[in-house]
Amino acid sequence: MDPRLPDAVRRAARRATWFGVFGAVIGAAIGIWLSLGERPVEVILVVTGGTLAVGGLAATMTILVAQFRMRSMTNAPTDGLNVTEKRGVEEAILSQASIAAELRPRAADQARVLAVTLPIATAQSTLLFVGIIGSQAIGPASADPLVWFRIVLIAVSVVTAVIVIVMLRRNLVRVRRSLETLETDAA
Repeated sequence: MDPRLPDAVRRAARRATWFGVFGAVIGAAIGIWLSLGERPVEVILVVTGGTLAVGGLAATMTILVAQFRMRSMTNAPTDGLNVTEKRGVEEAILSQASIAAELRPRAADQARVLAVTLPIATAQSTLLFVGIIGSQAIGPASADPLVWFRIVLIAVSVVTAVIVIVMLRRNLVRVRRSLETLETDAA
């Protein structure tokens, strides 16, 4: 694993935090501006929706750009392998299956990369769902006849977000267990 990767992930997380906070403030300001003179419930929904939408999407885009920049570091352990071998290494890491002896060092490096990058991928997914849900939370404040559709969309988005986050957290646990096994075997 490239020794610069953990620092790059930390910088990306810090940058995303600042962009998220800045975006949330801008979203709240826009929400307040759009809801001037409305009922209190509408004000709360519009301000909350604007805050979540702009803050969540700003932080998500920041992480996306950082992941694009880190691509060479995250792909380094499996460079030179064909697609089938790359997929096999990642599946073996996630399922804790046995790995061919010649691929074990690469698998250990790839597991280290995944252990460092999966938390920020989880954060990115969470922030993306927060942004999507926030953009839809504004809808119930309007007199739109299809308000029920937005409520259903919010509910489906929340359920999907929970499933995705749980899956990513489980993958992180599997990667860490696989990394322990690979490091124990190497010693």
